[in-house]
Amino acid sequence: MTASRERAIVTMGISLLVAAAAVSSLWLGPAARRMPLVVALPTLGLLLVEWIRGRRDVASSAERRPLEPVIVGWLAGLVTLTVVLGVLAGPPLVLAGYLRFRSHERWRVALGMAAVFAALVFVVFHVILDIPSGGLGGWPR
Repeated sequence: MTASRERAIVTMGISLLVAAAAVSSLWLGPAARRMPLVVALPTLGLLLVEWIRGRRDVASSAERRPLEPVIVGWLAGLVTLTVVLGVLAGPPLVLAGYLRFRSHERWRVALGMAAVFAALVFVVFHVILDIPSGGLGGWPR
């Protein structure tokens, strides 16, 4: 089985799971169904884009280096820093590192995007939702 075929099968499998979650949320109350639908509908749209993009991908998979170890490493760093430093500091630091070292952006761009992301996280989690940042040290209230 080719890599593009495997990718399409995985994408369609995840699409079915997300669609099942969206449909099952329709039996919930109005307030409870909002969050699953807010997550599921854009996810289905992105999965459709991924499926279309995968269908157009004609490059040989033998020519590309496998990205899975790299992605797993970045995700492990994201989880570790989020647990240790909290939601407000961990993800923006990983974003800055990813933009600088993986995407080769300038430091000014990487740190600027991380600062904007940190402000967005602060507003959403602390101002709007009133959820503490977490981390091993906790978030002072």
